[in-house]
Amino acid sequence: MPDTFFKSFIAKKPCAVVFPYVHMQADARESYVDFNKSRFWLSMTGTINGLENALLEKNSESSFADRVKQDVIEKGALSLEQSLNGMPKEYVRLAEFVMHGDLPQKKGIIAERVLPSKNFFAVSGKIYPLFEGGQNAAIANKRYSLGLTPSSSIDELDSKYMKALEYEKRKRGLCAKLDAMQGLKEKRWLDSGKNIGFRIIKERFYAFTKVDSYVLFERMNNAYYEFPEAEVGVPLFLNEKGIDFGKLYVLNTYSHPSISCFEIPMQPICAGSYDYESVKRRHKSPFAVLEELMEKARTVLTEEYRSRGKPYYFLTNAKFDKFKTSYFNEKKVTNIG
Repeated sequence: MPDTFFKSFIAKKPCAVVFPYVHMQADARESYVDFNKSRFWLSMTGTINGLENALLEKNSESSFADRVKQDVIEKGALSLEQSLNGMPKEYVRLAEFVMHGDLPQKKGIIAERVLPSKNFFAVSGKIYPLFEGGQNAAIANKRYSLGLTPSSSIDELDSKYMKALEYEKRKRGLCAKLDAMQGLKEKRWLDSGKNIGFRIIKERFYAFTKVDSYVLFERMNNAYYEFPEAEVGVPLFLNEKGIDFGKLYVLNTYSHPSISCFEIPMQPICAGSYDYESVKRRHKSPFAVLEELMEKARTVLTEEYRSRGKPYYFLTNAKFDKFKTSYFNEKKVTNIG
């Protein structure tokens, strides 16, 4: 089991973290914390990410068996990569995003994610918060006060760290990359539980969701129309900030009041006044943005047509007559209520 950041650094000796810098007990009298009638002199040792990266590099020396296993996986990944026929390399990252709910993280941020706060003092296995302003700590020419009640312990942080590290290995390891490339080779993957997947259509990457067959009620003529299942998606792109999203499309051949043509694939959906940019601002997580977009796609098709407003067509249009039905499960009617 590899050493953790907290056991390797924070627990070794009295230590203060003023994010992102780590200050450890030293003879050099640069900074100090007064605690329990003692003064602990500190010196800046490095940054959270820098120290953790060094630790991860040290722990990367695996056994011969592990290296052989990794070599086999890497050869499999290379073989799969060659079978992708020149598909853009960023599609692997996009596929991992859809499959695992995030983009692969940069090295050295696991410890950062489990810190109890940005500023704290660690001594005797306990974590005490540091608050800006005060008289009992001076770190990097800034004054702090020390909370007297522990906010956490080294053992608690160690446990959280190991869980986060194992999760990161599973999610971001070569096996995850293999899964992504296998899906890309087939140009299609769907998580039936989340009802979110991806498709490659005409060399473009789409995240998509499935909409099961449903029934719409038309109030103008008191009639019911049963629509077939649909696949609705958004194109995904990589930029400097990470993931960006296009607008909603029905990917398969389809007809609906919210799309402009009948019986053709790859049609954009009219989502009314829906503000795509506000969705991106509303969520910190890109995957939460994707989840909302997929929910909106399902809702537009199944619920938002109400026999009013300004759709491309009303269901009374003769081209929808083939969808008319008198025999259906009432639970499939989605636009009443």
